[in-house]
Amino acid sequence: MLQRAPTRLQQRWFTWLVERNRKGTLRVLWITLALYPTFGVLDYLLAPHKALPLLYGTRALVTLVTLLLLRLVRTPLFDRHANLVSSSFILLAAGGISVMTLFMGGLESPYYAGLSLVIVGTGLLFVWPPRVVLSTHALIVASFVIPNLLYVRETPGVLQAVSNLFFLMSTAIIVGTGQFFTFRWQREQQVGEGHEGRLHPL
Repeated sequence: MLQRAPTRLQQRWFTWLVERNRKGTLRVLWITLALYPTFGVLDYLLAPHKALPLLYGTRALVTLVTLLLLRLVRTPLFDRHANLVSSSFILLAAGGISVMTLFMGGLESPYYAGLSLVIVGTGLLFVWPPRVVLSTHALIVASFVIPNLLYVRETPGVLQAVSNLFFLMSTAIIVGTGQFFTFRWQREQQVGEGHEGRLHPL
């Protein structure tokens, strides 16, 4: 079945969305370069020394990918897959933090706050369609919960673990809701839905 070609206003919306998320990706990449290696100091002070090679290796991997994406973000490949690239990087950064929680207290780990920062950052820096928001935030939470439930360790402090999960999930819900409204508002600013019909996000 043939698809109708995008209208001029639809194309303007798609172009604006790619550029907006390109800028957001560049900002998050520079923030990651500044903070991700720096927090290695906390690893040294708080983590078991036997875990340091894995923790530093995780930080090195995220830093390397960040440097590569600084080049990719200005290419046509990013234009075609802006949502996929930006959300995948966010999941990589969050996954690195979740790996650290395995050695820093599990579900009780104060490092869960790093995941909250990642979620808040997506709300401030990206304009994503709802499906990307839902999948990204759900996978961030899952990256924290599932490995820690599967990892063999002593029974965690239930109250602290529940508290961490409550605040992490609440942050995801609040930020995600804000992103839903932001996406809709920005789309309405770029092209009136009443005149152009329903738009399909990138």
